[in-house]
This record gives sequence, structure tokens and C-alpha cells, in this order.
Amino acid sequence: MSSDGEKHSRDARRDVLKLWGPLGILTLVAFAVALHFADAPPPSRVSIATGPKDGGYALAGARFAKELEDAGIAVDLVATEGSLANLELLRTGQVDVALVQGGLARDDEPELAGVASLYLEPLWIFDREPVARLAELDGRAVDAGEEGSGTRALADRLFGGAGIEIDHSKGEASTVVRVAAARSPLVRELLTSDDLVPASLERAEGIVRTLTYLEHVRIPAGSIDLAADLPREP
Repeated sequence: MSSDGEKHSRDARRDVLKLWGPLGILTLVAFAVALHFADAPPPSRVSIATGPKDGGYALAGARFAKELEDAGIAVDLVATEGSLANLELLRTGQVDVALVQGGLARDDEPELAGVASLYLEPLWIFDREPVARLAELDGRAVDAGEEGSGTRALADRLFGGAGIEIDHSKGEASTVVRVAAARSPLVRELLTSDDLVPASLERAEGIVRTLTYLEHVRIPAGSIDLAADLPREP
């Protein structure tokens, strides 16, 4: 015969099982479901399409590679001609990640699992004379980079959106269009040129309202190189 204490203990254990038994089963089921539907763990190796070996995207890719390798993920950096080539490699599954100029990817890219904005990359227009409006370049010969480059594609969208026709092949171009970091060697070379001056567009705010993947950025005088006073005007 059991004592009242033993009976009370059995009743308590039975109550605990009634309460926690189903909860324990539910917890295990929930854990199994979570494992089934959870995202896959990070890969052990990724490939990143960058750009020309000495360009800004190559430098950015090297920085990303170091961070990933410090986290235990091996990285293959793939040098390319630029943004359009990077997009094609990504679309065809030849790389896992691609560094691309803003505005070049289509809105309906089914192959893209995620898009992140990394940093601002200015679009520069240099000419022999100060340029305040895009209309001043209508019909002119313009050096906007190689055919198939991201700069050429962006320039065509910019001028096309403004209803302006430019010539990529007519004679010697007096206008240079480039997409490059403000402190890149290319921009420094252009800023210190005796023959070219950077454009400062009066309707920059209107441009970004039309081409919404662009941003209006004001670069103050002297902000690139204070000692050399670059740029000399905002």
C-alpha cells in the first residue's frame, strides 16, 4: 500500500507528463520543420565577377574576398571586361556574385536571388568647355567607353532619356564620359588635364527623377585632393 506522499508524487508526475509531454513532441516537430525549411548554410566557396584587373571593381572584389576568407569561405575572383559581362556570367550561372553598375540589371531578373547597393560611383562628363546641360552635347562625338561596357550602356540611357543623340564613332571626341570612383587614378588624370573640365549639370535633380537608379551627388571643391585643390569647382 502506498502512502499519501507517494500517491501525491505519482499524481504530480502524471500532471507534468500531461502538460509537458505534448509540448515536448510539438517542440521536436517544430524543430524538424525548421530544419526542413531553413535556408541552406553559407557555401564553403563562392565565385565573384569583378571587372578589369586594375579597376575599382577588382579592388572591391579583393576586399570582399578577404572578409569572406576570414569567415572561412574560399573565394574565386573572376576578372571581366565590366558590368555587362558580369551580369551575363551571373545569368548563366557561371559565377555566384557579380559587381554591377546600378541601373544595368533588368527589373525582371529571375536569376537574381538578392541585390544590394554597395557604394556610390559617380558618372563623370568631361569636355573642353564647361557643360551645364546635356542638350549642349546633342550630335557631338562622345567617348563613352568601349561598346559593351557598363559606362557605354549608362551613357546611352542617360542621353537617350534626355532625347539627345551622340556619336560614338565620328572623328575625335571632345567629350569624355566615364563611371569611376572619385579618387580613382582615371578621375585624377582627367581632373588635372589641361584640356578638359568636368561638367556640372544644372538639371541633375531632374535627371535622377527620370532615371531613378541614379542619385544627385554634389562633390565640393577640394574634396578629392585638398592639397591639389581637386576639383577646383564644386
